[in-house]
Amino acid sequence: MALSVLSFLLVLPGCTSLSGGAAQSRQSPSSAPQASGLSESPSSAASSAALCAWAGGEGGIFATTDGGETWQRQYSSSDAVVNGLSFSDSTHGWAAGSDGLLLSTTDGGVTWQDRSLGEQSAPYAWLVGVACVDAQHVWVVGEHTYATSDGGDSWMQRHSQENLAVAADEAGRVWVAGGTTLVRSSDGGATWADVYPDGCRATLLDVTTRGREVYVVSSTASPTPKPVMLASSNGGETWTTRTLATWGTADGVATSSTSHAWAISEGRTVTSRDGGGHWDIGWILGSRSASSDYCLNGIAFGDHLHGWAVGERVDAAGDLRGVVFATTDGGTTWRLQAVLPASMHLNTVTCCPFQDR
Repeated sequence: MALSVLSFLLVLPGCTSLSGGAAQSRQSPSSAPQASGLSESPSSAASSAALCAWAGGEGGIFATTDGGETWQRQYSSSDAVVNGLSFSDSTHGWAAGSDGLLLSTTDGGVTWQDRSLGEQSAPYAWLVGVACVDAQHVWVVGEHTYATSDGGDSWMQRHSQENLAVAADEAGRVWVAGGTTLVRSSDGGATWADVYPDGCRATLLDVTTRGREVYVVSSTASPTPKPVMLASSNGGETWTTRTLATWGTADGVATSSTSHAWAISEGRTVTSRDGGGHWDIGWILGSRSASSDYCLNGIAFGDHLHGWAVGERVDAAGDLRGVVFATTDGGTTWRLQAVLPASMHLNTVTCCPFQDR
């Protein structure tokens, strides 16, 4: 199936939009050139949470409300890069990124508002991850870890080390990971326990949780890094560690239902259906020759069948282009849904949480 060139996206078969705290509302200009399947004007909030997903990176935030058949640009940035996205339901979401970028939406991304960590934000301009528990409780990580319990009106520093990823749930459990740091809080960040597995020598890159299940992806050290998968079924009391028999790093991880987890590594997907005991490795487009030009950065699943993966590929001219893949069979097969123009890549993807399904 051929990809068609659009003004902002190259899409298979069509394209959709997203927008953003405290003060200024941002929307993409309606005067932008139009093309089949792509709309730059804001759409109404999603009518079906099961079909919604948001992707972000260099170039802004993009969204779908129809399972990825069309994607729409909701927020545009010429300088800041979106590194993290999280939604607590189909309307409330947050985005974090470079240059202190912090945005929130209360209408599914039709508009995004500029937010700030307040007086704490100036020295810590690079934000890399966000976890939105509900409309009031949000976690942001970067050089430090911050939390709000009033919808972003005020923030508190909750952990002092530099981190790359955060996961949180409605029970008050929070996980923060990055480098050789893996800490857990069961009281909303008031106290922390070090749960980095004994004997593990991997660099931790992402974390996700559902109930008592926790999954962390990491990689061994150079010169030949290998993906390392960490899984716990008891809240981090004990861990199962698997070093995969392949090269590269594992850069993202997702879970959707009991014992189901997915991760991405370079142009590959990694799947576990037994709580992390075993991981199956596959190429995103079925073979190494078809997939080797792709580098995947983020993954999200809404249930055990429907998921998205995003990243970039190198085109014939040597330019990086952001890409979106989708699966409807639990990751057995993937379809390329969208490709961004040159010099625009995608770092992160999220979808509606399980209670909306």
